[in-house]
Amino acid sequence: MQNRFLYDIELLKDNIIDAVVNRIKISTLNEINITNLNNVYINNELMGCETPLKILSIFDFIRGDNFAINSICIRKSTILDVGLFDKYLLQAEDVDLYYRLFYNNATIISSPSLEPVAVYNIHENNSIKNLNNAIFYNRMFYKNIFFMLLRIWKYD
Repeated sequence: MQNRFLYDIELLKDNIIDAVVNRIKISTLNEINITNLNNVYINNELMGCETPLKILSIFDFIRGDNFAINSICIRKSTILDVGLFDKYLLQAEDVDLYYRLFYNNATIISSPSLEPVAVYNIHENNSIKNLNNAIFYNRMFYKNIFFMLLRIWKYD
């Protein structure tokens, strides 16, 4: 969607925040609902925070305020601090990035708009449909963040 992050850029310019998260629309093949591991993707459902301008915490994320990688606008200095995708993860790279943002105390807010800025198309060749890979890379991801989560839960 053209110019989808214009308002986010203004928010980043005018406020001391690190990222703005928007909502997306789910689109599934043949308009069927898809279940994968512990996720259910419902065709035409909106995904993301339902409260405008909410400061999001790691606990919001864990409870299900999902952030899609195609819906987040991150300040350049923040992304340079936390790093890019983990090149060894072929799945869950976005979730790993979000946990690193929270671990580094990034201030992430939800968009003031509840309208979606992107569409997440789930098709036959989506990597999430390969259950063996999904399980392997999710386990790898959780191994990566285990000690980070211990620190957050123990001291925050």
